Amino acid sequence: MPEQLQKAGVLDLKQVQLCVLNNTGIKSQVDVKDQVAMFSLVQDLFSSSIQATFTMSDSTGNITRFNKSGYQGQEFISLRCKKPGSDEKLIDLQFWIYDVSEISGSFKNDSSTYTLSGITKEKLIDVYSDVNQSFNSSYSDAAVSIFDNYIKNDSRNKKLFKSYSGFAFKPRTLEVHESRVENQFIIPGKQPFDAIDFCARRCLGRKGSNSKASSIFLFYENINGYYFHCLDDLINDGKRNVTSDLTFEYEPMKKDNDGKRFDRKIRDLSSVKTSDNLVNANGGVFKNSVLIVDPVGKTFSRKVFDYNIKFNDLQHLNEKQLIDNEYITEFTRPTYEHLFLKDTTKKNQHFDQILNFGIPYIVQLHNLQIQMSIEGDTSIVPGQVIFLKVPEMSAITDKPLERSSTKFSGYWLVTNVVHEYTRDSFLTTLTVMKDSISEALGEIK
Repeated sequence: MPEQLQKAGVLDLKQVQLCVLNNTGIKSQVDVKDQVAMFSLVQDLFSSSIQATFTMSDSTGNITRFNKSGYQGQEFISLRCKKPGSDEKLIDLQFWIYDVSEISGSFKNDSSTYTLSGITKEKLIDVYSDVNQSFNSSYSDAAVSIFDNYIKNDSRNKKLFKSYSGFAFKPRTLEVHESRVENQFIIPGKQPFDAIDFCARRCLGRKGSNSKASSIFLFYENINGYYFHCLDDLINDGKRNVTSDLTFEYEPMKKDNDGKRFDRKIRDLSSVKTSDNLVNANGGVFKNSVLIVDPVGKTFSRKVFDYNIKFNDLQHLNEKQLIDNEYITEFTRPTYEHLFLKDTTKKNQHFDQILNFGIPYIVQLHNLQIQMSIEGDTSIVPGQVIFLKVPEMSAITDKPLERSSTKFSGYWLVTNVVHEYTRDSFLTTLTVMKDSISEALGEIK
């Protein structure tokens, strides 16, 4: 049997260990691997933490006996798993179990099922910390400083999140793209992750980038670590790195034994979302203006954004606009206006650029979305670019499988990855987005 068939739809649970800590380390721990009926793991490009949900089938009474009083939302789970026979990286994560819910008992009252909701362990440090600090640096340097000082080097992290017998808390790292400009700013009492996101939303481009208008930074976590990355370069670098291993085909009419990689076939396409042009219209996505007021110099100016004009300066997944150039030219006007008070006594006050084209850029990315399911695959993470081959959805096309739909084919950005494990299966669901399409197929005759 080919290797990809052996490992498709299978996940090997190596460890699911649960513990509770006290001031000296592990107070109590228990192996719950055999109690896991199913679990889901959610990574998102627009979220600073990974979420996990474990559905437990428990006949040992841990829910009431563990740590004398049972589970209370103060526990931690160590999850170690890997696809058997593959080169994919071992998933080795620790979650703070913050909620216990959906509790029910069996007819004989000798077992129970319940859900443990978890989030990566650093979130516990995050929610009980706050950043009140001024910075005179680039926003990427500030992000590193906040992560190191308030998360990585936090006294609770260094004292308790370490290796124990049977339970190892693995350190997490932050990888950054260096942002361009320096600024003087204050973080006003935000939690560390919110403070890093605050920095991401104010970045004005990546240092050394070739993009003419690098605009958006994102702070997110996937199974490999934390990231402070420029969206433009995720797209640009991702397109260059797409190989056959990141190419997926949707061929519902073909048989599985056609010689192609089984684990690169799309099982199902769902939740297809196209442009909502009422939202675009009310949000100034195609055209908007920014009124820049300088109270010190007693001047004002207006900057107008036109998506048609700016399109080639922005980084896109494909070559062609989703919306016709003529529609934008004839029907839209820059009536949506932002007001920006520019403090000219401070350096590098260019936030009007974020209001002007940064926000429309990220909204455009959400204008075409697809949810797709594939055989379980831990190598796909948010921030990657993949290539889809999707046949034209038409009953009048001759040999439809030989003609790709350029609306749904092409490059897509992976924004959400959900791994769903049961004792019998392993499935991965991807949410992918793009802001542009390949050349159109042509009109129906």
